[in-house]
Amino acid sequence: MNTMIVIGAATLLLVWFDFMRAREAAVRAARTFCRRLDVQLLDQTVHLGKVALGRHAGRPAVCRIYVFEFTVTGHERQTGYVALAGRHIVEVDRVPVASH
Repeated sequence: MNTMIVIGAATLLLVWFDFMRAREAAVRAARTFCRRLDVQLLDQTVHLGKVALGRHAGRPAVCRIYVFEFTVTGHERQTGYVALAGRHIVEVDRVPVASH
């Protein structure tokens, strides 16, 4: 019984560390994206938008979409995203703004 508790706690800790590493990679990617476009990353962070199981390079991977906000003008917020498959950044882009 105690062994199962230790294994469960260790598994949760490993999953948490994996999510933290992925989040840190997404923050770095969002900062680089904003620097390259000469826009301001708002709140200096990202948040998890979606998690799913998928494939990367033919292997199973945890796929994550992190969302961030940035501004070009200082007044209007725009949304961007970082897509990761495992620890690999697959795409960083802005969400298209719907025209009215």
